[in-house]
Amino acid sequence: MTNDIIDQLGGVELLKKRIDLSLLWLDNSLAACNNQGSSAYRHALGKWAPIYPETTGYLLGTYVQGNLQSSDESLRDQRVDIIFSNVIPYLVSLQNKGGSFRDPSTGETLNVFDTSQIIKGLIDVYPIIAVSNPSYIIDAIDKAYHWIISNLNDGGIFDDYNYVSGYNPSYYSRVAWVLLSVENILQYANKKSLALLQYVLSLQNENLSFRNWGLYPQQAGLSHTIAYTLRGLWESATILSEDPIKSNVKKTIEKINQEILKTKKCPATYDQNWRGDYSYICSTGNAQLAILNLLITERTKDKSFLGPITHLLSPLLKHQKRTGKNKGAVSASIPIWGKYQRFRYTNWTQKFLADALVLLLKMR
Repeated sequence: MTNDIIDQLGGVELLKKRIDLSLLWLDNSLAACNNQGSSAYRHALGKWAPIYPETTGYLLGTYVQGNLQSSDESLRDQRVDIIFSNVIPYLVSLQNKGGSFRDPSTGETLNVFDTSQIIKGLIDVYPIIAVSNPSYIIDAIDKAYHWIISNLNDGGIFDDYNYVSGYNPSYYSRVAWVLLSVENILQYANKKSLALLQYVLSLQNENLSFRNWGLYPQQAGLSHTIAYTLRGLWESATILSEDPIKSNVKKTIEKINQEILKTKKCPATYDQNWRGDYSYICSTGNAQLAILNLLITERTKDKSFLGPITHLLSPLLKHQKRTGKNKGAVSASIPIWGKYQRFRYTNWTQKFLADALVLLLKMR
């Protein structure tokens, strides 16, 4: 069935070319920052933003895995060299003594979510160099883990270092995923990680939506932050072998899938009563929801989760630029003047599109 989806999206070779295009834009986002980190976004008019440490971190795995699809061997080697010789050492250099990371453009300490996503990227690349000298990466992961844990109270709440002061969103499930991953690797055990996971689970409403699933309090959830929430829960449940949590996640994603299949489109946002904003698409969220459905299919063999994949990915492939200043990129919103990251091409959008296409081709 995945082969049918691939055919509907244009075929294997076309999708490989689209992965190459995504990586090309990411190449340029690194080059714009002296190959130390990835620019957060490029404006439609061409101006690059400063390095964004959070997303530079979590696109490391994407850059390496997507690079395996490239047919240009010299380009593959060049990318790997940039990641391991430039980007990772630069990210580690941003780590404070206490374990947090700082924003190079302001010097301010990053919030707990951003710090966790840098750890996520380091975890993704750690196995690749585990036979050489991973000690400095493990040290960075260990220090960042303990800094996050030190700011987490016994009820699973962060009192400080939130993106929005005093606000603990449901997408902190992705922080729980990272903490549990570190504990799995370093053989730690901490009840606070489980408390964080339970806190997020407590936010699920009877109608299967989640409270606090927006970027800001009382705000509708972007498909981006909704997918963050669900993926974080699913991956955490996988680490813990907790089938009841997976069941709750599947119920919510099934609800979303039903809406997508009915309208043949994923809205940019949903409020807690499932009212969607169909005036634009949040491209990042579309790609993330495609990834989650593919992962659930791969791990459960339940092909019903493949139903919305074409509806989620088709608009992204259609709007991926093949020429111009942002060649290879998909705008954060479709149309580009949509409310999310208006007139911008963000590095995390390209990351998740590449992830989705790599996973889809892997499953053929």
